[in-house]
Amino acid sequence: MAATADPPIYRLPNELILHVARQLRARSWQNELNSLRNFCLTSKRLHPMATEELYAGAYLPVSCGCHPSVNATLQFIRTLFERPELAAKVKSLRFSIVRRRVHKLYREKKFALKAIREECLKRLLALGYREDDPWWASLVNDVESAYAGVLLTMLPNLEMLNFSVREHHRGMTTSDPMSAFFGTSTAPAITTALQNVQELTTTDIGFIRNFKFSKLRTLAFTRINLGTMMQLNGPNTIPGTTELRELRIGVSIQLLDEAYMREMCVCLRDLFEALGCNKLTTLRIMLYNDAYCLGQSPTFRIRYLMSQLEPVSENLQTLEIDLDPDDETIEWSWFLALCDEPITSFDKLPMLENLKVPKDFLFNDAILDEEEEEDCGVHLHDMPETLKRLDIVAPDLAVIEWVGFYVHNAAGELPDFKTLVLHCHDGLVSPASEFATGVSSVWVELWDACRVESFVCDGKDGEEMALVDLYELDPEVDSELEDEDDDMPPLEPFDDDTPGIFIDDVD
Repeated sequence: MAATADPPIYRLPNELILHVARQLRARSWQNELNSLRNFCLTSKRLHPMATEELYAGAYLPVSCGCHPSVNATLQFIRTLFERPELAAKVKSLRFSIVRRRVHKLYREKKFALKAIREECLKRLLALGYREDDPWWASLVNDVESAYAGVLLTMLPNLEMLNFSVREHHRGMTTSDPMSAFFGTSTAPAITTALQNVQELTTTDIGFIRNFKFSKLRTLAFTRINLGTMMQLNGPNTIPGTTELRELRIGVSIQLLDEAYMREMCVCLRDLFEALGCNKLTTLRIMLYNDAYCLGQSPTFRIRYLMSQLEPVSENLQTLEIDLDPDDETIEWSWFLALCDEPITSFDKLPMLENLKVPKDFLFNDAILDEEEEEDCGVHLHDMPETLKRLDIVAPDLAVIEWVGFYVHNAAGELPDFKTLVLHCHDGLVSPASEFATGVSSVWVELWDACRVESFVCDGKDGEEMALVDLYELDPEVDSELEDEDDDMPPLEPFDDDTPGIFIDDVD
């Protein structure tokens, strides 16, 4: 009996199969790995190539803080000790870990921690550490974060690192991850292991200031506050960041309180100067409310915030200032009500192509009053001529009139402007439904006159809906058109002596 022919996929070159597997790889911590896992189990012949891609993106799941369990990081370390050849395949790593002794928890979960500990101690011995070292002692004490420190020495080709270290399963992140990983504030053994890192996400400056990342191009700090600013030592004091192209930072609204910042003699500008990253092309700021001023009503001056960006503004092509969607909308309503002095000029951002900011950062409603518009913000045509896309966070219905002013008075002054998106959140200013029903004709006019597409987005994960399409489908618009027809006077019948419009007889 003739042998069954191989399935067509087996006849593909290995490079092409790798490309197929690469499309299934997780791109962020939110991506599911089930498709790639299933691909690994398809056959023995596909397994090696699919496994390479599975381990290339090691986005380790995070357990619930209320129900602690065995950390996936320890399971990953166990796998690498069993199959050391996989370590070189890991390109991206994301994990979360705690600085707690976990021997009791792991014993309850029937997880064999002793074998992993022994392998980790052998690793430390090979790196030149001895029993009197704090890192060694941390492993003997089964401090969970110390195991993650060992993991960081095992990945020679790591390009993306994203981690968080907590002091407790339900606690805040630590400001000193170095001692959590290595028992001390320095760890020379992992310098070479991190030499290829191009993208780093960490809580604040506590980790990065200990290394010089020669290839680092993208950096993210998730929690920047007054405490971070107080730790800085002045311009160009954080190594390995001068070649950054993208910076993402979570910023406490405390840093927008100019009076308080002046009193403390620090400001957000200090961070940009310490990084020395004047080649930035992308800056993404996520504001968060840490309730630093309970019972008070400070003024948040937007122009003051924009002045803090000047060290990096010259080459910026993308600027985003967003509101953390995980904070309560009532907190953001309070914040926006206290915002003052909206932006009046983009002269410091000559290269800007993509802008995302709250509506109250751009203008207040007084700008729509010709007698009071001075110092009330910017009109759309005041944006840089290079602008391609504008995202407005927490818009209200005044945006409609604001856009209408551009359409009717300045259409075409932004030749590259092609996209406008409204990001709405239920309970914060105007919900998306206020734009998606009774849709204004200004969005159609914006498209007809300027060829600018407009969208409305509901929530942090909401789909963008085209406002022109919503206008055409809106039953309220149809009813308005019918009402306009009803207002037309009835047609009068022709009189008998009215000249006809048809000629029956042609000479």
